Amino acid sequence: MRQRALNKLEDEGLANFLPADIEKFRTNDKYVGRFWLHVFDQPGSQLEEAAGVVVKALAWRKKVGLDALGEAGVRRDLLDRGVFYSHGRDKEGCKLMVLHLKNYTKGNDFEDWKKVLVYWFERLEREEGGKLISWVFDCKGAGLKNMDLDIINYITECMENYYPWILNLIYIFEMPWLMNAGFK
Repeated sequence: MRQRALNKLEDEGLANFLPADIEKFRTNDKYVGRFWLHVFDQPGSQLEEAAGVVVKALAWRKKVGLDALGEAGVRRDLLDRGVFYSHGRDKEGCKLMVLHLKNYTKGNDFEDWKKVLVYWFERLEREEGGKLISWVFDCKGAGLKNMDLDIINYITECMENYYPWILNLIYIFEMPWLMNAGFK
């Protein structure tokens, strides 16, 4: 699977990917295994599917500019607002990533919020060494002004396409009945 993905990366042109990502894929067996686990139960050829996921994920990482994204690359006021943060672990020992929905307001800052989210994904990747994380959607005190399906969809897209085999569980805390339809 590793060789097939590396061949696809070369076919696409190695300049379209971050060198650190290619090196990590070449040398880190656990990282390669996460891509395999991510597509293991999908129909069709898992080898081809996994190689395709690798190409898609690594191309996205270059496009987003993850090599330059750090705490200085995201808006400090958004980080300090406390919409996304990591706190504690669940019973299975997985780090908890919290979306505190009450502190989020839908607006024109969506691209900046995406950077904050990716910053947290990258930070947890480094801190946890590729282990699974669990999400807590803390909806206590949130209302319709806080409901933004775009941010929920982006979280899902990141875990589905760009951070393979990262999700353990999702906990939803005190979701108001008005938001049930949105989350379904």
